[in-house]
Amino acid sequence: MAAFVLSFAVIFVAELGDKSQLMALAFATRFAAWRVLVGITVATAVTHALSVAVGRLVADRLPTRAIEVVAGLAFLGFAAWTYRGDDLDEDDEAAAARAGRGSVLAAIAAIAPSSSSPNWATRPCWPP
Repeated sequence: MAAFVLSFAVIFVAELGDKSQLMALAFATRFAAWRVLVGITVATAVTHALSVAVGRLVADRLPTRAIEVVAGLAFLGFAAWTYRGDDLDEDDEAAAARAGRGSVLAAIAAIAPSSSSPNWATRPCWPP
């Protein structure tokens, strides 16, 4: 029960204000609420199931300390990359102008869950 409560609390806090909520808001403006909720539920369940499975496999083969160091370095790398920002060249701007709203939403739906902090938080390195 402690693992359930800890997992729930960590995911709940990590998801507050997450880009997944913004994605849900955008989809809800276009589709029926129940369809959005079902889609989000299934996508989240699959994403987290994969995260837990991979985390368990890695945890069984690597020391916890090594996993923590790599995860910490990854977060610092993501932070530096985000802080650095990005500039679009002419080709990127032309591609962005050609992309329709549907392709942008599909890309966000595919990428957003994999890059959010709750996926890192579901790795099984928490104390029992």
